[in-house]
Amino acid sequence: MKPFELVKLHPDVLSVPFQHRKELSAKFRDVLGLLELDYISIEIVNPDEEFLFFASTPTVNFNIISNHLWPYDGAMSPTFYKKQHFFSWEAAYQPLFLTKLKKLKEAAHGFSYGFCLVRRVAGFTLIYSFATKNKNKKIPDFFEERRLEVLKIGDFCYKWVRPIYALYAKNHTPPLVTQFISEVGENRAMHAAHLKLVVNNT
Repeated sequence: MKPFELVKLHPDVLSVPFQHRKELSAKFRDVLGLLELDYISIEIVNPDEEFLFFASTPTVNFNIISNHLWPYDGAMSPTFYKKQHFFSWEAAYQPLFLTKLKKLKEAAHGFSYGFCLVRRVAGFTLIYSFATKNKNKKIPDFFEERRLEVLKIGDFCYKWVRPIYALYAKNHTPPLVTQFISEVGENRAMHAAHLKLVVNNT
């Protein structure tokens, strides 16, 4: 079995997401629940292939990394995010570690289905990782059909995360996302998109 290509982990990958959890949690709560989404993670890979994330539930990735299972999770590997624009979490698990990863990443948090959308901008890779607790057997098809809507949600959340990520970006300025990419890839910009969310903060 060919091993996954490994991404570099930011030196503070296990601490930074928790340091900013409080300031981001309220913002993520405004989005969670839309389109059956129960988890959102904005994962950023800079041009040096260094990985850092900010999530509504940071323990999801924390557990994978701290248990050294991340080399077997293709959602954190260039093997997947350089070649695909949309893939399920399960499809990216190394088969020998599938049971462990599903238990730790999905079952432990009550998730029934997880998936990633990938956007490549100015040498950066933005991985929008989502999960739901909805157990309907047709939920994968539901997200496949609405992946462009979910992409907009990812873009919306990235705008919150970007200034925080910039504090840790070293020599790389994180890109602005100003156009909607119709196929979730590069060079397919069709029109500028502005996501308007109606939220209830009461």
